[in-house]
Amino acid sequence: KEGIRFAVEATEALHVYIFNVDTAEEASCLFPNHFETLWARDRAKGTVQGNPPRNPLAPAGGTVLVPPVVTKAGGGREAWWYTADESVGREWFLLAASRGPIAELEALRKRPDLAERAAELRGLAAKWSAEMLPTGSGSAAGLLLERFPGERAVAPGLARSLARDRAVWTLELDHK
Repeated sequence: KEGIRFAVEATEALHVYIFNVDTAEEASCLFPNHFETLWARDRAKGTVQGNPPRNPLAPAGGTVLVPPVVTKAGGGREAWWYTADESVGREWFLLAASRGPIAELEALRKRPDLAERAAELRGLAAKWSAEMLPTGSGSAAGLLLERFPGERAVAPGLARSLARDRAVWTLELDHK
């Protein structure tokens, strides 16, 4: 199985959203999502320490991994990964970073019928990508994709100014 995670780099605290449309055209929200629940469960069992990443992410000039590398209760560390779709075809991702919550994405991620909203996600991405213009604000967000095992790739527009208070990336992964 292939695993993927994202390294978010920013010059300020940002709300980050990661959505996926798999090869069957079903949409899901990868972040923020149920990780907080899983983390709380594992912390209660004594298998992890600390707190999960949550919005707003605060890289403070550094990098935040989504999903994170977890510090285990015994002191070891374990990388968590999203599991990529194993079907042949193309998987699509929408990644957005913003100074504040993005109302449309907050509403979408909470919908019980999110799986059926792939076209809506693609429409938002196209609309927002068309609006992206450098603002010269000095604030920037960057994104790095890590694929398991051992490949790091820069996402399109790695360093992007926050236009209209947000940066948006789309990314496609082919499975053969």
